[in-house]
Amino acid sequence: FWIPASIPTDSLKRNASVVSSKLVFIGTLNSKNGVYILPKIVRYLKDHGVVNIGLDIMGDGPDRKMLEGQIKELDLTKNIRLFGNLRFEEFADKLTYYQAGIVSYEFSEDNLLQTTDSMKQRLYAAAGLPIVITKGFDFSSEVEKNAIGISVPFGVESFAKALLKLLTDTILANKMRKTALLYSKKYDLHTFYQRAFAKILEDKKL
Repeated sequence: FWIPASIPTDSLKRNASVVSSKLVFIGTLNSKNGVYILPKIVRYLKDHGVVNIGLDIMGDGPDRKMLEGQIKELDLTKNIRLFGNLRFEEFADKLTYYQAGIVSYEFSEDNLLQTTDSMKQRLYAAAGLPIVITKGFDFSSEVEKNAIGISVPFGVESFAKALLKLLTDTILANKMRKTALLYSKKYDLHTFYQRAFAKILEDKKL
């Protein structure tokens, strides 16, 4: 049985309506995750009127020092926070209060990410966050098809414009949020295992 990247949806707080200027990124801090464009995205948003923009980055990795340098260089020390690796319990009740979640994988036809399932995408959806994600992956097509976020070409401006839309159009953002909360129930971990065991027991009876 195929079990996708998933978590029990009831392990996260799930708000259907949020208005915030805060964004979040969860993941390893490396080039494959496209983290080097994150400070420039925040700088773009700040320069385009989102004065109180905030980005919380949860994770660690080889590009942390590079990020710290970019944040200082772009004068964003008050806008971007680096939390390092957090336990699930440390963000499970807070994730839902962000306006959007970023999935900035650097697309490549040779990238093994093509064949994976994105855990950060599942986390964001379970918490109700609209997702802004790189185009080209199966899981990014899923985001677009099910209206739980926006898929864009990899790059600072494309990500920034999509995020700006979600930050300024709260009706759209909350519509996507409600859709994500509903959609994520299909990927609830308990639901998948219940189906799998039900099928196994059914086959044993035969």
